[in-house]
Amino acid sequence: MVLQLMSSRSCNWIPDSRSSTGTLLIRAASGGSHVLQTSTLGFPGSSEPSLFFKCSPKTCNTRRYVGNNFLLILIGPLISSKPTSTIWPFCITSNSPWSLISNTTFRSSRYLRRTPRRLRRTSGVDQFHDGLPQHLLRNGAGTGFRGHNPELNSNPRSRGNDLRLWLTWIYQGSVAEPHLQACLNLRAVTSIPSEYPMTMSIPKTAKACVIEAAKAPFKIVEREVEQPKQGEILIKTLACGVCHSDSIVKEGYWPVPCPVIPGHEIIGRVVAVGPEEKRWKVGQIVGGGWHGGQCFACDNCRVGSFTTCENGTVNGIFKDGGYAEYCCLRSEAVVAIPDGMSYTEAAPLLCAGVTTYNSLRNTGAKAGDLVAVQGIGGLGHLGVQFANKMGFRVAALSAGSAKEQLAKELGAHYYIDGSKVDQVEELQKLGGAKVIMCTAPHPESISPLVGGLCTDGTILILAATGNITFDTTAMIQKRAKIMAWPSGHAKDSEETCEFAKIAGVKTKVEEFPFTVEGIEEAYTRMMENKVRFRSVIKFDE
Repeated sequence: MVLQLMSSRSCNWIPDSRSSTGTLLIRAASGGSHVLQTSTLGFPGSSEPSLFFKCSPKTCNTRRYVGNNFLLILIGPLISSKPTSTIWPFCITSNSPWSLISNTTFRSSRYLRRTPRRLRRTSGVDQFHDGLPQHLLRNGAGTGFRGHNPELNSNPRSRGNDLRLWLTWIYQGSVAEPHLQACLNLRAVTSIPSEYPMTMSIPKTAKACVIEAAKAPFKIVEREVEQPKQGEILIKTLACGVCHSDSIVKEGYWPVPCPVIPGHEIIGRVVAVGPEEKRWKVGQIVGGGWHGGQCFACDNCRVGSFTTCENGTVNGIFKDGGYAEYCCLRSEAVVAIPDGMSYTEAAPLLCAGVTTYNSLRNTGAKAGDLVAVQGIGGLGHLGVQFANKMGFRVAALSAGSAKEQLAKELGAHYYIDGSKVDQVEELQKLGGAKVIMCTAPHPESISPLVGGLCTDGTILILAATGNITFDTTAMIQKRAKIMAWPSGHAKDSEETCEFAKIAGVKTKVEEFPFTVEGIEEAYTRMMENKVRFRSVIKFDE
């Protein structure tokens, strides 16, 4: 941390006996207004580094304002060894991405303001310094922020991540007794975990895997790292899933402009944010899924249906995706990843996971209803787990006995082998399915399943199968519905990840290196249905 201390009175730097725990004592004395000094301060052995300011009331005009007027500028990271909440006993203005959070030491959120001119009287601050009661005096910093160094305010945005703090003293004891000294203990503790630096090294170029034309082979090239614009963040990719939807670009199923970087199951660490970014911080672990952003203006967006935005974008298809060492994501489509999740296991949750979880919770099915999952693969193995953890009775539908043991380990209560029995009849013996989740793209297997529904049951289509024929007579008799579901937006993905972590839903993955050979193998095994059950490209950290 670098400190610049500017005061209307000069100060001397005086060692303190507690310096080994990260405390620095500064004594005020008379003098003119000037920059006292710039110093690099370390806090060895302190989990909560602090600065302890001390001055005599004899040198301060305590009737008009509290002690000296100080402008303290913290430049660069000030990180404690243990994550905790920030403790700031004064007003704050900041263009820093750090999140400043008042804790129970302070009883009012009014301490955190934009460009404060005055501090109101409050009931007090308990046990702030060495267990002694404190109180915040009525007037503080009345001369205003601009009085000390006006040039610092000419262009606040240009100061980058500087943290501007306007200090007002907190006195120990009564100010009416001139023999007492004024004390302020500034605990320099951020709410950002210790592993979060404020800046990260970003190379000018990095490797990216591109598809230059439909049916062209994967190719790794060196590309200039794109800096995030307003409304964007830049991440260093840690993992990216290989999804069947990547074939849209690779095989040319859609007329997508090439070259393009595929990948929409992206996990990475934020290394830079665009101008005026308020939500995402450098160092956070985040993700990007199929949904790459929305316009906020179309009719669908206006009613909150962001995944069906008429002008929305898709990561890895209409914008560059995660088969690259660095990737830009739209801020509104970024997903917060819970702490402690495996990067490679979390990546598929942003497509396969959110598709199964989000669709199932929107079917109207209730705990105890029978949910059948057709196909035990990349989608189905997650569908079985989510259905079980959400309280449904679960029937796994597949052909052959090879996956029976696995299906039951994942949470299926029943396994119906289509090669031995009629699946429709077996479902009816169980009372009929409230939902049949179709995850394998086999129309001939899906078509007859309408007969396995209960009254008001739903065929839930998650696999892109093309044309399917259904018996409309059977649908009418059962008041059956056919429902399809397109993944989910960022909040849906966050809730999927949170639920998966809490409930213990695990993605089964095979990891592949970020090389042409690794990507080709991951894609081929996925397309040939040989991977168990999701292919994920793992990047170096």
